[in-house]
Amino acid sequence: MGNFATHAIKKAADVMGLEVRRHQNGKPWDQQFRKWIAEAETRGMDPNDLGDVEWAGDPARILEAHAAGLYDTDSVVLELGPGTGRATRHVLPRCWKMILLDYSEFVCGWLDGYLVGKGEFETHWLEHPKFTVVPDRCVDFAFAYGVFEHVELDDTWELLREIFRVLKPNGNLWFNFDTVATSGGLAHFKAERTRLGPEQRSVFRFHHPDDVCLLAQDVGFEVSHLERNENRSVWMTLHRQ
Repeated sequence: MGNFATHAIKKAADVMGLEVRRHQNGKPWDQQFRKWIAEAETRGMDPNDLGDVEWAGDPARILEAHAAGLYDTDSVVLELGPGTGRATRHVLPRCWKMILLDYSEFVCGWLDGYLVGKGEFETHWLEHPKFTVVPDRCVDFAFAYGVFEHVELDDTWELLREIFRVLKPNGNLWFNFDTVATSGGLAHFKAERTRLGPEQRSVFRFHHPDDVCLLAQDVGFEVSHLERNENRSVWMTLHRQ
């Protein structure tokens, strides 16, 4: 989803009286997604198999380890930032319905075709971190894989508020984000700065787990599980009473 990073940058630019022009190729990830799709068509493959090779492997293993027990075949599942559906394709056949929210209009159109016949779903385009199309307390489980690592802290809070609103009581949210509070996270942060230099900003955002926990608890969630590794990722499960 690139995930509201552009939205946050535009807000800052507006304050300074600057104009931010729309990316001519759509959202930041759209160009990569189009590349996978075009290459997969020529090779007779699923584009997401190519995506898994380029982007940290098949998410099915991570979903199984962290989220498999949080939804079932009767569940309404909300996914924030599905992209081309790398995680979606593993969850959709195992739930009753998915609500897919992305800030890329290209992604929403792609998923409307790609997921036909794979299960019950609906897609919605988000311009801001507000789920006006999703009613209160209608979702059993929500997740975001590889999304909050690109989201500023203010929009993280807004998204947590919205997810809390749409979750049913006893619903859960599972997501990951990046931190510099591990040796691997700090190394990744420094590598990005070396690669980009002071003139460019990284697409990655780094948050301390304590800060995200405080925001989640302020919204009303309980932190039911938090796991970090020595890379850069923190995995968090939040529970709505």
